[in-house]
Amino acid sequence: MRHRHERMAGRIAWGTLFWLMVLVSIVYITYRVLPVYVHIWTFEDQVKETLLQVASYRARRAEPQLREQILRLAREEGVPVDYEDIEFQWFPTQLIVRIRVQDAIRLPGYTWKIDRLIEIKRPLF
Repeated sequence: MRHRHERMAGRIAWGTLFWLMVLVSIVYITYRVLPVYVHIWTFEDQVKETLLQVASYRARRAEPQLREQILRLAREEGVPVDYEDIEFQWFPTQLIVRIRVQDAIRLPGYTWKIDRLIEIKRPLF
């Protein structure tokens, strides 16, 4: 009489194969999606840093230069941002910049959509 483990020698159990496929899928999705989010987070940090470096934005005439700087940073990071995606709100004590980032990552059988609103508030001096 043969033991069960002797009959299974060299074969992979279905449960093991299933969990291996789940693990491979998770690694693949992470490999495709995580870099896009890292670029968006880096872009957001760079925009915040850019707004902090400038002494004062009291005048609305600074808006075109700010918009161009933001668009340049987006191009450098590969973040899809257009002119219309950047909104400025000017208040007596602060500037609010809203940037809409929309992207799509194609995966086999599914499209992962990213729709993120970056909002940065900067006090005016």
